[in-house]
Amino acid sequence: MADSPDQERGMPPPLPGPEAAARRARGPATVDGNVESSQARSVLESILIGLVSVLFWAAIPIIIVIILAFVAQLMISGSGH
Repeated sequence: MADSPDQERGMPPPLPGPEAAARRARGPATVDGNVESSQARSVLESILIGLVSVLFWAAIPIIIVIILAFVAQLMISGSGH
C-alpha cells in the first residue's frame, strides 16, 4: 500500500470524525511554497539571538570593572582626609 503525500512529508494522518472533516473542508492546510525564505529567516534569527547573547554576557564583566573602578576611586579619594 502506497503512503499518502502527507505521510511521506511526515505529517500525521487526518483526524477522524465529522467535526474534523468539516474543518478540513473549510480551510485545508497549505504548505508554504517559500521554504527557502523561511529557512533563511530561521538562520538569521538564530544568528541574531547568538550575537545578542554574546554582547549581553560580554557587557557583564565590563560593568563589574566600571563599578569596581568607581568604588576604588571613592576609597582613594576618601582616604586623603
